[in-house]
Amino acid sequence: MKKLFPLTHILMALLALFTWQACDDDDSIRLTRDVGYDDILTHREAVSEVHLQNINGTNLYIEGGEAPYSALSRDENVARATVIGSELQVQGVGIGTTEILVTDSHQEFTTLTVTVTQIDAGDAR
Repeated sequence: MKKLFPLTHILMALLALFTWQACDDDDSIRLTRDVGYDDILTHREAVSEVHLQNINGTNLYIEGGEAPYSALSRDENVARATVIGSELQVQGVGIGTTEILVTDSHQEFTTLTVTVTQIDAGDAR
C-alpha cells in the first residue's frame, strides 16, 4: 500500500499539469461566426479571414482572452472595425486587403484578414 501512495501523488500532479495546460489555451483570442441554415443556428466556426463587398459588413464574436477588447484596422480606407462588448463589427470601405488586429486587456491578440471587392452592378439593386 505504501508504494501506491507516491504513485497516486505523481498521477495527481500529472493530471493537474494537463488541466492547467488545457486552461492556458483559453487565454488565446479567437474570432468566430454563427453558422446555420434557415435562421437556425447550428454552431460557431473559427474565422481568420473574411471577404466583403465595399458596401457590406459582418459581425464576428470575440472568444477567449479577457475583456475589454479593442480593434485596429491597418488600413481604414479598406475596412473599419468596431468592438462592442465581445462582438467585432467589420465594415468594408474601399477595394483592397487589410488586417484587423484584435487585442484583449492583457495585450493578447489575433488578426483578421479582410479582403474587400467592388460590388457588382447587378448586386446594387
